[in-house]
Amino acid sequence: MVCAHCGSTPCGLVHKGQRLYLCRGYIAYGKTYCHRNAVPEQTVLHFLARKLREAFLDPAHLKRLRRELAAQEARDRRDGNLSRLRRQADDLGQKIRQGNERLAILPADRIPGLVERLRA
Repeated sequence: MVCAHCGSTPCGLVHKGQRLYLCRGYIAYGKTYCHRNAVPEQTVLHFLARKLREAFLDPAHLKRLRRELAAQEARDRRDGNLSRLRRQADDLGQKIRQGNERLAILPADRIPGLVERLRA
């Protein structure tokens, strides 16, 4: 959202118990910079809900999304992708084994520092 007069972004606030979005240009610089353009929160919420319904519940849009998801799933299930994921899993398994071996030979006085580093 932007102010129609000065192009500033709005700032959400509560004024006299009502939640609204007020021009940030007006807040920062006063009425010489911009008018006190404000929009009640309910107006914004209703507008966004309508736009989301139009965009995502439109049957044509849903059909495109379903086709795109099916294509992504097909790409993810290709043998090349599965092989790459298996190699990554094997590499991680090897690193875990190496880490466990190194921990086994770690002197007791070094363990607190290691635990701190691992938590970080």
